[in-house]
Amino acid sequence: MKTIYHTIILVIFSTVFLSAQEVYKDRVSLKNGSIFYGQLLDYNVGGDVDLKIASGKVLTFSDSLVAKIEINATASMKIKDYKFKPKGNYSMVGFRIIPGIGELSNISNNGLGLDFSFGYRYSELFSIGVGLGVHTYNYGFGEFFFPLYIDMMSFLKKNVVSPFIKLQIGYSALNTTAENVIDSNGGILINPAFGVRFTGNESVNYSFDLNYIYQKANFAFRRTNWNQAISYRDIIFRRFSLRFGVLF
Repeated sequence: MKTIYHTIILVIFSTVFLSAQEVYKDRVSLKNGSIFYGQLLDYNVGGDVDLKIASGKVLTFSDSLVAKIEINATASMKIKDYKFKPKGNYSMVGFRIIPGIGELSNISNNGLGLDFSFGYRYSELFSIGVGLGVHTYNYGFGEFFFPLYIDMMSFLKKNVVSPFIKLQIGYSALNTTAENVIDSNGGILINPAFGVRFTGNESVNYSFDLNYIYQKANFAFRRTNWNQAISYRDIIFRRFSLRFGVLF
């Protein structure tokens, strides 16, 4: 009877031990020679390594300290590759929605925008280039801005998903087809943004940002068709915009 009892205990212990070995058999080797075994929880190339060891504690290692990672071939976790080109030429296309109250009509009047920019990325933290676009802040009114600007961007994290800040500063030409507008001029454009970049592959990435538009302009209006009186208005468009971008 005692032999059977001991056999059962041995089987249970072996099962638990082998199960633990299955779970905790990923290996992280550091550049200083240290080796850790556990369950790999998360790892994005360029980010941190999270390893859960047998005691239940989660160890976090900086990617710069890791020499090698070996993963159980049957593990279900998939490693996300960091395929972002940190240096070199770039180009970007962005489509934006510009909701708000019409500065000329004082009623709800949404706008749209399309941006193109290209330049050079010195690192994840800094890139600079030039851009141009077409914006309308009162869709249907017949006014179109054509901005030419300096484009600066900084990605804040070396990861598959990275927050970023962006700034566009320039000047916008203005064209309007509204019947009662006899003259119009554009002005200074300032457009800061904060968003998130999602890594696709080495050549294509995606972004989404919230940005604030400060755009100067002035208009000369003819008050009525029979009255030749003209009124002048200096207008500053202040709008928040949502932009989706594709980065090459």
